[in-house]
Amino acid sequence: MNGALALTLLRLALAPVAVALGLTRAPGWTMAVTLVAGFVSDVLDGVVARRTGTATAALRRLDSVVDTVFYLGVAAAAWLLYRDAIRPVLPWIGAVVGTELLTNAVSWLRFRREASYHSLTARVFGFCLFGAMLVLFLSGSAALIVPAVVVGLLSHAENLAITFTLPEWRHDVYSIFVAMRLRRALLH
Repeated sequence: MNGALALTLLRLALAPVAVALGLTRAPGWTMAVTLVAGFVSDVLDGVVARRTGTATAALRRLDSVVDTVFYLGVAAAAWLLYRDAIRPVLPWIGAVVGTELLTNAVSWLRFRREASYHSLTARVFGFCLFGAMLVLFLSGSAALIVPAVVVGLLSHAENLAITFTLPEWRHDVYSIFVAMRLRRALLH
């Protein structure tokens, strides 16, 4: 098994760990450690895949799916541990979840595959979400969730624009500008 795949599968294995920590009402610091491990594996899997030449479309698609599963596990743990802090921002969370579903539904309808762009705005969203969740798990404060969600909404808007711009499915499309360049190259 290559290193990038191992790091991706580690993050997948951490999703049920996160849920179990939430169900057992574990201290927030244990969730913070789980979150950091998942985040580091997410950063490193792409680095390892590029350096070893194993960044295939299948691995990048798996990475996208695993990211979603991992953060759903983290979200479930956050809800179980900090429900009162999260309740006021639920409409914002609903909006970002809804736009994520919309983005993938449109990609699926258009290309018969989920979006797997790994855009720069998605990376910024991942970093912001990580920071917001880390603060929540270490302090019980949900203060950074709304700013993270706003970045997520912008990222999802860009992903939709990328989906509508590309004439065929591609992975690792880092921005709408790259998508426009790919479109021109593919149609000429």
